[in-house]
Amino acid sequence: MNFIKFLFTKYFLINIAIYVSLVAFGIWGVMASIDDYTLHGKTITVPDFRGYHTTELDQFLADKELTYLIVDSIFEEGALKGSIIDQKPEPGVQVKRGRKIYMTVNANSPKKIAFPSLTDVTLRQANALLETYGIIIDSLKYKPDECVNCVLGALIDTAEVEAGQMLPVGTRIILILGGGLSSEYISVPILINKNLIEIKKILQKLGLNMGAINYEDCETAMDTISSKVYRQLPDYQNQAKTQLGQSITLFFTGNSSRIPETIVDSTNHDIEEQ
Repeated sequence: MNFIKFLFTKYFLINIAIYVSLVAFGIWGVMASIDDYTLHGKTITVPDFRGYHTTELDQFLADKELTYLIVDSIFEEGALKGSIIDQKPEPGVQVKRGRKIYMTVNANSPKKIAFPSLTDVTLRQANALLETYGIIIDSLKYKPDECVNCVLGALIDTAEVEAGQMLPVGTRIILILGGGLSSEYISVPILINKNLIEIKKILQKLGLNMGAINYEDCETAMDTISSKVYRQLPDYQNQAKTQLGQSITLFFTGNSSRIPETIVDSTNHDIEEQ
């Protein structure tokens, strides 16, 4: 009973009032500190940095109460080199003062990649592979070959592209595809005693393809480079004919004594229809 009377005494009520005031003041102080720390209610609009050159950013941000960090660089054709092409957060977003803006800059030159090997892959496979490398198929060119729609090679203008050749991302190429064997026949060219460079020119001129290549008697790289054909399939003898687009298997040797003598001009062939 005495305890209940004590709860209504002036002394107790004064202490309760003081305690409640202290708690309320403490909560207000904590909330004010949090607001001050998080800059609650103090936001600014993110400006559009796209198109600005990296050398202009510091001056542009001088009165913006924002910071920036360049996190990536990619090559975008048509955009100014060294300019901002993307940013996070996006322009127009409300952010706290002091927020860091992450930027992507346009590279001075495109990234280079090693051109992949496309030997004997289909057009569909080549499309998918080249897309991952960032290489663009500008057009298709067909030539006679027994493998229809198989990739035979690639060109940039008139220059042949080799596997492993370094090309800028975005390079446009002409893809050479097999169009099936032709109904036209041609005399089998004589490729005996010719090196690889000469043979490529002859076969390209005649509409034939290079088949399997075999090297013999070649102990060094120089032997391989200087080696010449001593045997070919199909054989050129007995006025042999072959379809346009057919492949010729070649046997090279580094031993000149194995090369038979020939006197026929291998580039002089008339095409005839069967």
